Amino acid sequence: MQKTTRFASGFNLLFISTFLVLVSYNVSAQQADKAVLWKSACSFIDSVQADDSVKSDYITSSNGLTDVYEDTGKIFRDSVFAPADIRAFRKQLAMYRTWEWADSDKLDDIKILPQSTITSLMIKGPQGWDKLTQKCGKGYKSYSFPIFSDNSSYVILAESYHTRHKTTGGTCLFKNVKGSWKRVKTYATWSGS
Repeated sequence: MQKTTRFASGFNLLFISTFLVLVSYNVSAQQADKAVLWKSACSFIDSVQADDSVKSDYITSSNGLTDVYEDTGKIFRDSVFAPADIRAFRKQLAMYRTWEWADSDKLDDIKILPQSTITSLMIKGPQGWDKLTQKCGKGYKSYSFPIFSDNSSYVILAESYHTRHKTTGGTCLFKNVKGSWKRVKTYATWSGS
């Protein structure tokens, strides 16, 4: 009986040790994936911002993924994507659901405008826009977290531009063409005043 108990205890210890190693490996792999995605996302936003005809030094901290969620039906039915791409999109949408841009993000020449600042100024009506214009110039942009295809050849991005008199935006598909990101499709657009 004593040998059986020692064997069972040893087996349990081996099982628990193996389980902990596998869990820590999986967590480390997820953190590494997230770090690689993060670096790619910042690089992508820098390149889009540099090529954008609408210039603004400010982007809102808001994650903008709500717009991407609303357009997933159109996106997931797009024949350009393989099943592995759709899985990659779903994984990233889940991973970055509560994420926001922050000052600590490594974005070239872009300042982050906290959503709380925008909200508190907009409550004040036209005077709020006056203060926002003093801070940001003509307006500010919003970018969602870029959602990459499985092989990172495509990116889905919701973007918008906000001024005192108009807001425009859309959910767009970008393709990496010879190392440069090109807008190839727009899934949805919106505008308002």
